[in-house]
Amino acid sequence: MEIVRRHVAADKDTGFKRAIEECVKNGILKEYLGRKTQEVMNMLKDKVSIDAVSKYTGLPSEVIRTLKEKH
Repeated sequence: MEIVRRHVAADKDTGFKRAIEECVKNGILKEYLGRKTQEVMNMLKDKVSIDAVSKYTGLPSEVIRTLKEKH
Protein backbone atom coordinates (compact mmCIF):
# COMPACT_ATOMS: atom_id res chain seq x y z
CA MET A 1 0.00 0.00 0.00
CA GLU A 2 2.93 2.31 0.59
CA ILE A 3 3.78 2.00 -3.11
CA VAL A 4 0.29 3.19 -4.08
CA ARG A 5 0.35 6.07 -1.59
CA ARG A 6 3.74 7.23 -2.79
CA HIS A 7 2.83 7.19 -6.48
CA VAL A 8 -0.60 8.80 -6.03
CA ALA A 9 0.93 11.53 -3.86
CA ALA A 10 3.51 12.23 -6.56
CA ASP A 11 1.04 12.26 -9.44
CA LYS A 12 -2.69 11.88 -8.92
CA ASP A 13 -3.39 11.31 -12.63
CA THR A 14 -0.97 8.43 -13.21
CA GLY A 15 -0.28 7.27 -9.66
CA PHE A 16 -2.32 4.07 -9.78
CA LYS A 17 -0.81 3.02 -13.09
CA ARG A 18 2.73 3.68 -11.90
CA ALA A 19 2.11 1.83 -8.64
CA ILE A 20 0.81 -1.20 -10.51
CA GLU A 21 3.80 -1.08 -12.86
CA GLU A 22 6.19 -0.97 -9.89
CA CYS A 23 4.42 -3.88 -8.22
CA VAL A 24 4.62 -5.98 -11.39
CA LYS A 25 8.29 -5.07 -11.87
CA ASN A 26 9.08 -6.12 -8.29
CA GLY A 27 7.04 -9.32 -8.41
CA ILE A 28 4.27 -8.07 -6.10
CA LEU A 29 1.03 -9.69 -7.31
CA LYS A 30 2.86 -9.91 -10.64
CA GLU A 31 0.83 -12.65 -12.26
CA TYR A 32 -2.53 -11.25 -11.16
CA LEU A 33 -1.80 -7.63 -11.98
CA GLY A 34 -0.27 -8.61 -15.29
CA ARG A 35 -3.62 -10.07 -16.30
CA LYS A 36 -5.97 -7.63 -14.60
CA THR A 37 -4.23 -4.24 -14.51
CA GLN A 38 -6.62 -2.38 -16.80
CA GLU A 39 -9.72 -3.91 -15.24
CA VAL A 40 -8.66 -2.96 -11.72
CA MET A 41 -7.72 0.55 -12.86
CA ASN A 42 -11.09 1.03 -14.55
CA MET A 43 -13.03 -0.21 -11.54
CA LEU A 44 -11.17 2.12 -9.19
CA LYS A 45 -11.60 5.11 -11.49
CA ASP A 46 -15.26 4.35 -12.15
CA LYS A 47 -15.94 4.22 -8.41
CA VAL A 48 -17.25 0.66 -8.41
CA SER A 49 -18.15 -0.41 -4.87
CA ILE A 50 -15.36 -1.68 -2.65
CA ASP A 51 -17.20 -4.96 -2.09
CA ALA A 52 -17.62 -5.53 -5.83
CA VAL A 53 -13.95 -4.88 -6.56
CA SER A 54 -12.91 -7.06 -3.63
CA LYS A 55 -15.13 -9.90 -4.76
CA TYR A 56 -13.93 -9.62 -8.36
CA THR A 57 -10.21 -9.39 -7.57
CA GLY A 58 -10.04 -11.51 -4.44
CA LEU A 59 -8.11 -8.71 -2.73
CA PRO A 60 -9.12 -7.74 0.81
CA SER A 61 -11.62 -4.89 1.14
CA GLU A 62 -9.07 -2.91 3.17
CA VAL A 63 -6.65 -2.92 0.22
CA ILE A 64 -9.36 -1.80 -2.20
CA ARG A 65 -10.58 0.87 0.24
CA THR A 66 -7.06 2.31 0.56
CA LEU A 67 -6.59 2.38 -3.21
CA LYS A 68 -9.93 4.13 -3.70
CA GLU A 69 -9.32 6.68 -0.95
CA LYS A 70 -6.02 7.74 -2.46
CA HIS A 71 -7.50 8.53 -5.87
